[in-house]
Amino acid sequence: TGSGKFRHNASSYPPSLRFVALVSLCPDGDHGAHSAANGYAANVGRRANSIKVAATQCIKSLRVTCQATAAQCRSLGREAEKNFENRLKMKLMPEYSVPYALHLLSFRHETASSGGTLPGDADDDFSEDAVVSSEASNRMLKKRLKWLFDPLIHSLGAGADNISFLLRMVELLSKCYPVDVEFKKSDDDLSIEDDLHDKEEKHASARLKIITMAARDVLLSYVKKDVNLSAYPGAIFLPGDLFKKSSSVITSPPAYQISSEDVLVEKSKT
Repeated sequence: TGSGKFRHNASSYPPSLRFVALVSLCPDGDHGAHSAANGYAANVGRRANSIKVAATQCIKSLRVTCQATAAQCRSLGREAEKNFENRLKMKLMPEYSVPYALHLLSFRHETASSGGTLPGDADDDFSEDAVVSSEASNRMLKKRLKWLFDPLIHSLGAGADNISFLLRMVELLSKCYPVDVEFKKSDDDLSIEDDLHDKEEKHASARLKIITMAARDVLLSYVKKDVNLSAYPGAIFLPGDLFKKSSSVITSPPAYQISSEDVLVEKSKT
C-alpha cells in the first residue's frame, strides 16, 4: 500500500523481484470491489496513487543497486563481471520481475482463456466456480500488465530503452509453459492429485498464451520511436524453476533448463 519499509528505506533495502511483481495484482476492478474479473479482491481505491509511487521507488532502488553491483563486478575482473551478467543481473535488474508477474498471473483462475476455461472444458469439474466473461477478463489483464510495465518504463524517463528487451522477454515466455512450484509429486503415478496438477498446469499454460499476447499489445502502446522496436541483441535469462520450454521448441542441452540462441534459463540458486 506504499506505507511499508520499502517506501521509506528503499535505498537500504532494495526489494526482491517477486515483491515488485505483486504490483500486477493491485489495480481495481471495473465494476467495484470483489468483481469476478479481479478475483473478487477488494479495491485499493484512494491508495492507488501511493502504490504506484511506491512501485516506482522500488524499481528505482533496484536500478541503483543493479548499477552499483555491475560497476563493482567490473572492477573485480572478467570472472566477476561474467558472474554479474549470468547470475546477479537476473536477481537485481527490475525488468526481471516480469517473469515472476506473468507466472503469478498464469495461475490466477480469473485470468481466463476462452471465457474462464480452456476451450471445450466448460463442463469440466475443474472449471472455475464463476465463468469470467472474455471481455472483462482481457480488460482486467491489460490493466494489471499496465500497472507492471508503467513503472518499469516510466522510471527511465522519456528516453526509455528497455521496451525491446521486454518485448523479447515476453516473446520467449510465450514459448514456455509455467511450472506449478507448490506441487509435490505423489509416489502414486495414478493419484488424483497428480491428475489435478496436470490439468492446473494445462490451464496455466493456456492462460500464459493469452497473457503474453496481451503483454505485447500493452508494450507496443509505449512505442514512440522505431528505435524502441529494434531487436534486443543480448542474452535474456529466465528462472528455470518457474518455466520450462514447450515441447514445440528445440530441447535444451543438459546444463540448462532451457536454451536457444539468445536465451538461457537456469534454475535459480539461493
